[in-house]
Amino acid sequence: MKRSTFRLVLTLALMVCIAMALPGLSASADYVGSYSVGQNIGSVQVFSSESKIQSYTNFAGYLPEGVSLNWNEYGIFMTGAPAKGGDYSASYQVNTEAGISTFIINLSVSGGEEITPAPTQTPKPGSVPYITKHPTGETVEQGGSAQFVARADNATKIIWRLVSRDTTNTVNCADASDYFRGLGVDGLGTERLTLSNIPSELSGWCVEAKFENDYGASYSNGARITVTQSSTGNAGSNTSGSGQNTNTGSNNSQSTNTPTGGTGGLETGASTNNNNGLTTKQANINIQPTSAKLKKGETHTLSVMATSPNNGELSYQWYSAPTANVSALSPIQGATSESYTPTQTEGTMYYCVAVTNTREGVASEPLYSELAELSFEPEATPTPIPTATPTPASGNGSYDRGSSTQIIFFIIIGVLALAALIGVVVYLRIDSRKRGDD
Repeated sequence: MKRSTFRLVLTLALMVCIAMALPGLSASADYVGSYSVGQNIGSVQVFSSESKIQSYTNFAGYLPEGVSLNWNEYGIFMTGAPAKGGDYSASYQVNTEAGISTFIINLSVSGGEEITPAPTQTPKPGSVPYITKHPTGETVEQGGSAQFVARADNATKIIWRLVSRDTTNTVNCADASDYFRGLGVDGLGTERLTLSNIPSELSGWCVEAKFENDYGASYSNGARITVTQSSTGNAGSNTSGSGQNTNTGSNNSQSTNTPTGGTGGLETGASTNNNNGLTTKQANINIQPTSAKLKKGETHTLSVMATSPNNGELSYQWYSAPTANVSALSPIQGATSESYTPTQTEGTMYYCVAVTNTREGVASEPLYSELAELSFEPEATPTPIPTATPTPASGNGSYDRGSSTQIIFFIIIGVLALAALIGVVVYLRIDSRKRGDD
């Protein structure tokens, strides 16, 4: 009876020790989770500690791209969304006030292909129309007609315009008859424009051609119109010292003689002066400087693409301001090319460039680009996140590990269970031998 009771007690003790040791034997499976590519896993606690966590390091393996760890004084949390499928395992060492602990994260991510963000399409600079022929100035009698010719390569559209002497007023030739009563316009949309019944009010105005395509526009030189009073009825009054005037018709501009001591008539279509009545126009900005957000150590080059409407010379001046207020802009010394790389290393600044078009020594008003914002992201710090709140793992994972004290306890129980098992085996062997002797 005593032997049976002893065996029963010993067996029960062994079963209790094994049951208590099981959590310790399974503690190595710290966090196991299954997710799919692109799934937001929320904030999942993968380690907790009763002692304050001081730091942690990864000493083996890695997590999938898109997944990271955050921590506070008593826990470590996994966040993000995996970007690539596969099986992953990462081991970490945690330094706490009570000592060093370790934990392992095992993840299985389904979905296969890596999610790669679509590249930002950067517009490629194209070729604006290239002007091969500019119109020339004309001198015409009041009520007369004049023709203007302009050509450009790579142009898909041509628009004829009238520009006032001071360049403050511009009228499309398609609407010119509404501004100049009786003016006739022909050849809109073609390389040859014909103006008829030209009034005296048009004297001093310039004709220009605007060529367009998908990449922008180019403007021809301005061809000045000079309107003179009609000379009808004055035919034959032009006399020269040689008396060779043979034209007695009604159109004095048709005379073929060259009077001695006088000034010869201008050839139709010829320029009235050496610069063909050029006007000074502002430059055209085709591509604006772009904004950027940078990290510490990165740089960004601002650039602008501009063209001259009349083949003038372009000059540049970059400006900066601490706010998006143009009144706060100040010029940057030495920044006088079409591109500029700021020396800024932190904070936020705003930049723009002024483009000036100069033709035959006359400069246009500067044309300012749009403001470009350049800012630096704040540098990441290892400061613990005090408000991190764990969320349920939604059935995708399991957390099995406790504090380092619990681990030591489970290990001791496991050793005792093994010792008890060995004791039972030894006892049974001894007991069987005694029975044999009896």
